[in-house]
Amino acid sequence: MNTSTEAQQDSQATSAGKVKQSAAQAAEQLADKTERVASDAIHTAKTKADEEAVKRQTQMQTIVRKLGRAIDAGSASLERDGMPGTAGYVRAAARGFDRAADEVDSFNPQNVTSRVENFVRQKPLVAAGVLAAAGFAFATFLNTRSGK
Repeated sequence: MNTSTEAQQDSQATSAGKVKQSAAQAAEQLADKTERVASDAIHTAKTKADEEAVKRQTQMQTIVRKLGRAIDAGSASLERDGMPGTAGYVRAAARGFDRAADEVDSFNPQNVTSRVENFVRQKPLVAAGVLAAAGFAFATFLNTRSGK
């Protein structure tokens, strides 16, 4: 009877070992898949953020250039109205807008997303707190706008 009991215990131990090994393999596969999915999601989010930043950058540059042109047109009108001194100041302001548009053009949005990514890696709890607060503020804003 002892031999039978020992054989049964060995069989159970072997089965338990196999279950443990299978569980460990499944956990490792799940961890690998989770890491790949998270990495893909981060890459996609970063790419979309970069694309959106470039799009907004172009829009901002266009707005600043249009403002500069409008101000410059105003300077021509001032000059025609006999105010050349004031027209010169306004023309200088228009050149300032052109320089600002050039600065917007030289801005590299990838640097911003890289800095954000590094911050999240270095301080994940702070980043999570900031995102939670931003989410709460956004939800509150949406509720206020919808009249709830």
